Amino acid sequence: MSVSVPFGGNETEIEAALVKFVDQLCYSKEMRKVRNLFIVPVGLPGMGKSTFSKNLKRTTSKLS
Repeated sequence: MSVSVPFGGNETEIEAALVKFVDQLCYSKEMRKVRNLFIVPVGLPGMGKSTFSKNLKRTTSKLS
């Protein structure tokens, strides 16, 4: 599965790419029986793990 991420884009574009990725992941045939999804950002300092986590939380709270 591949989703282009607008690294130089604005917050709205990044949020849309994140929602598209999660949507494709959650509704794929392989994921139909999965009840919980854990995403663990891993990487070097400054790679955007905290920013990713904040945007993921903000985006998913809008979907609830």
